[in-house]
Amino acid sequence: MSKKNQVGLKKKAKIWGESKNWDFDQNFEVIDSEGNKFQYDAEFPKRLKKAEKDARYENLHAVLKPHLLDRLRAYYGFAKIRVPALEGGRANAHAYVSPDVYVNSKTLVIVQGLGRVYPGIWARKLLTSGRNGDYKCATMFSYIRKALSFGWSVVICDPNGDGNSEQNRCNHVRRVWETIIMKSVSTCAMVVAFSAGTRAALEILGLNDADAIKIDFKHRVKGIVLLDGSTGSSITKEADKTWLQSNHRLLVMLRKTPKAIPPGTMFAVVQFDPGMQEGNNVTDLHDYVPGFAFKQ
Repeated sequence: MSKKNQVGLKKKAKIWGESKNWDFDQNFEVIDSEGNKFQYDAEFPKRLKKAEKDARYENLHAVLKPHLLDRLRAYYGFAKIRVPALEGGRANAHAYVSPDVYVNSKTLVIVQGLGRVYPGIWARKLLTSGRNGDYKCATMFSYIRKALSFGWSVVICDPNGDGNSEQNRCNHVRRVWETIIMKSVSTCAMVVAFSAGTRAALEILGLNDADAIKIDFKHRVKGIVLLDGSTGSSITKEADKTWLQSNHRLLVMLRKTPKAIPPGTMFAVVQFDPGMQEGNNVTDLHDYVPGFAFKQ
């Protein structure tokens, strides 16, 4: 597609978005300016070509992202902190932290997966699926509210802010740990990581045994929840297996009971819901894991 056509599609998508003025209601469901709930099939009809759908989809999330980040600040008092990159890297990412992050003895650290996922949500597709209740699985707010109700501080990473590559995601989590967690008084940290975010968090265990970040991580972290992620081949071979096996929980969603269950694994057998494939906004079981895990 030519650059001219791309610009044209973006303009059309912007006009469409401005006519709807998308926002969230009090339950974090997507609504237009008249209070009508977002319906995927109505806004992304089959007659639209893929390129036009993609343009609308990106415009929709470009509008929703600042609204959601504003809610983090307005509802929970979160602050946006710039996370400096490692030497030679970019520094476009931030972390969102609760007001007491440096003085609270207990901290929840959240690391989402890859893609254009922004702080506050696990999966963009669920936020705009148009199916009732999907927003509860899409956002991190249930985790945030629960942590705050227990008196914990919260740190939300932005592993995709420095570019969508595995190394950038890993470096971001390391820098969050070094510049925020290590400067706090926290003595008990829990890490909840989803999808590719699991590898980004666990790469800290691949550092040299004398590395201050690795030493601090193993000292503070009392539990790691890996949501439909993986410990990674290099991690399981090189890291302290005993420490990892005794501190992590791996949760996956399956369509049949496994023959063998790895140590530390929680699993749920679910029936495939045809509704996940309705319309054009295809979702899968993977997207629902964080929402499901919260109920366990």
